[in-house]
Amino acid sequence: MNDIEVVSVNTHPNIRPENEAYLHTKNQKLGHQLPLDEIPVDEDEIRFYHSDQPWGEFSNFSPHSIFIEGVNWLTVEHYYQAQKFIEPELKEKIRLSKTPTLAKDTATEMKNLQREDWAELKEDVMLKALRGKFSQHPELAKLLLSTIPKRLVESTSNDTFWGESIDGEGQNMLGELLMLVRTELE
Repeated sequence: MNDIEVVSVNTHPNIRPENEAYLHTKNQKLGHQLPLDEIPVDEDEIRFYHSDQPWGEFSNFSPHSIFIEGVNWLTVEHYYQAQKFIEPELKEKIRLSKTPTLAKDTATEMKNLQREDWAELKEDVMLKALRGKFSQHPELAKLLLSTIPKRLVESTSNDTFWGESIDGEGQNMLGELLMLVRTELE
């Protein structure tokens, strides 16, 4: 029985940047002992990504429906993905998706049917959706206003247009549009 040798091994997981802040909250709030490097904290910005993490209300996947042009959309993501298409039946297929992830996946599967002018329209579509979200949910407007004067950052390395990685790569257009809506609400 004493022939078994136990060796402690220190492992360091490869953690995606958008999950790092969430895992740090697990360490702090729940007493977990995950081996995480310290995240450099910038007191002048708020980073968000997943809808179930701190500041997740700013995510397009957050469970806040929007009513635009007589139609109810479960999330901003549902609306945004549907606007990539002109055909009403394609928009409706996306609108009826049970989750924002499925809405995005459905749009991706139909990418070959996407409208040709989407690149020129996507920022305006997102701004319209965000204006709807924060004007139709007063508690979200209040939360957004509470972030003044901090910079809002969608923290991801998966999308350099809408987001920004921990090391600053990306245009952070979602954060920029949220800050524009915040200014409009003031």
